[in-house]
Amino acid sequence: MFNYFGSKYLLAKTYQPPAFDVIVEPFAGSAQYAMYWMRERSDITCIMYDTDPKVIASWNRILAATPDEIMNWSVKIGDPVNDYIDLANYGGGNRVVNARIVSDFRQAKPGWARTRAAVGDRVTIIEGDYTQALDIEATWFIDPPYTDAGHNYAHSMVDYQQLAEWARNRKGQTIVTEAGSADWLPFSHHKTQRTNLGTTRSRELVWYSHPEPSLLDLIG
Repeated sequence: MFNYFGSKYLLAKTYQPPAFDVIVEPFAGSAQYAMYWMRERSDITCIMYDTDPKVIASWNRILAATPDEIMNWSVKIGDPVNDYIDLANYGGGNRVVNARIVSDFRQAKPGWARTRAAVGDRVTIIEGDYTQALDIEATWFIDPPYTDAGHNYAHSMVDYQQLAEWARNRKGQTIVTEAGSADWLPFSHHKTQRTNLGTTRSRELVWYSHPEPSLLDLIG
């Protein structure tokens, strides 16, 4: 919904589609996987968890507004940056709004409004870490801070071995993302692409609890 470091805006549709009508994102950020599929399918609901208060504030701000109210939002140069909505699609760490943010904000509003209209009341956002998520049968899209780049997140302390065990034991369908040379799960190469800021290339990895059969499997 909003710009966020490591978001899956460009990759959301390239992962396995949800096998269940509930998606759980325990490291929500901007929850691009859930948002993509909620726009595509009206039967899907989403439960999101995040430990970053600014992420929670950003989601609460969006979910409390109507599409028309979003279209009436505005920011001015010099305004304080309070959450990720104020930053719009700008990748900088600004504390006040600049001219680039004003332009990005204006361009981002129609997309925010369309997504807000599409998801309706099907989103639940909870402030808390992944261990607080109830183990329900669902599509679990687990997109934690990457081991090679977690320092870019405000809240990035993750015990990856504990997370690996937790991910393996979710009910339903589990999709775990990583990048680089991460090996805390038996990841497979997914795609190599430019980052969402367009400055570097990232080797994206994925682990599926129910991997798709390979061509050799189908032939055999």
